[in-house]
Amino acid sequence: MKLFTIGGGSCSGKSTLATQLHSLVSGQHVFVLPLDHYYDHTAHFSPEEAADTNLDTPDAIDIGMTLRDIEEFHTGTIQFLPHYDFITRKRTFGPYTGPPPDILVLEGLFTLYYPSLNGMSDFRIFVDTPPDIMLSRRIARDTTSRGTSETAIRDRYERFIRESYDTIISPTRQHAHVIVDGESSIEAQLAGIAQALDERS
Repeated sequence: MKLFTIGGGSCSGKSTLATQLHSLVSGQHVFVLPLDHYYDHTAHFSPEEAADTNLDTPDAIDIGMTLRDIEEFHTGTIQFLPHYDFITRKRTFGPYTGPPPDILVLEGLFTLYYPSLNGMSDFRIFVDTPPDIMLSRRIARDTTSRGTSETAIRDRYERFIRESYDTIISPTRQHAHVIVDGESSIEAQLAGIAQALDERS
């Protein structure tokens, strides 16, 4: 099994790209695993505590569980995977019923941050998208799918998200094998990735 990791800011286009990588590896089973599902369980927090909880930090991720699950994918022993619900703030677990993947794609804010994870990754991608575009995408997503007000989104952006991107996430691009433009078409992004993979093979 090979591990591909995709990093970048919130709403940069990581998830969309991850779901399309299968088109580059015809005949291979690709499984996408969001790093978001490894957020620590926070359902016991009050609404006020939840609003003050910074999820835009690597410390909010259970990296130990993440590394364990990746190793279990490698050994073919994976049985359960977490799922984090951003509305209820609950982390639950469900069975993994798919076949062993040929390529595991881990996508999330901090996938290129942890040295241990970078050491396990066979191919690392950074999605580079301007902050104003990412903010407008986040407002559109969270007001629609998470029931969050635009005021609350902008407040969290100013308190946590922008600083995290500038000081933690953006610098991780130095660990990427390829940087793709998050404003370009998926076809253009995939072409750049295909070229980088060819150069590494």
